Amino acid sequence: MKSVRSFADRIKQRLRNIKIDVLVLNAGIRAANNQVSSQEGFELTFATNHLSHYLLARLFEPNLTEGGRIIITTSDAHDPAVIPFGPKTLNIESSGIQPSIVQKK
Repeated sequence: MKSVRSFADRIKQRLRNIKIDVLVLNAGIRAANNQVSSQEGFELTFATNHLSHYLLARLFEPNLTEGGRIIITTSDAHDPAVIPFGPKTLNIESSGIQPSIVQKK
């Protein structure tokens, strides 16, 4: 998410007051296994293919023209029925991944 925020900041500086008609979100990866996580502690494929799209759309929402469109492409790499080695759950606590942002008390 840090790289998404950095990207958005750089583009917004270049755009200045120019509005966006269409925002196409087309990031996509498939991590080799579900043990790889983003810097923030989310499973990497899910973070890249889904969370980064959401964050980027939210960051650029103020820059969209009235009636502007957001086009999102995505993957089914997170679906264990399609990719059998993908994460079996989106519940980070039961995934076996130790996220850096979740702290148990």
